[in-house]
Amino acid sequence: MNGRTSTERFARPSLASQFASAQSAEPQIEQMTVYACNAVADVSFPLASLPIELARLAPTVPALQLGLVLASAADATQSMFGTSGPSGARSQELWKQAAIIGVDVLYLSLLDRQSATAQDLLDYWLNEDGTFHPHDTF
Repeated sequence: MNGRTSTERFARPSLASQFASAQSAEPQIEQMTVYACNAVADVSFPLASLPIELARLAPTVPALQLGLVLASAADATQSMFGTSGPSGARSQELWKQAAIIGVDVLYLSLLDRQSATAQDLLDYWLNEDGTFHPHDTF
């Protein structure tokens, strides 16, 4: 025994702890995608918070990287589990989020923010968009 309780041994690491253990200062696409896939598989994880959480933890990545991560996770999950059932429905939510991110990034480019980062997208969602709140779904 290592002194941990059974709950501690089997608890899934938080997104922040997964990213903190990464080699680089910012999470890479693969790490972000794996986390998003795990979020889809965990029906207790609120998917509405996933884009904002990713943006907060990787603020300097290109904004479109968030869309790529969500689309990649949706595709991988649907390839593995299909389009029906809880994982299929949750994958559809990621596809919607990825599409909205693409539209938001295009909008930011029309506002002369062609090289928008995840932080720019987060600022837009929280300050300018007026329709997105951390507890809302996309």
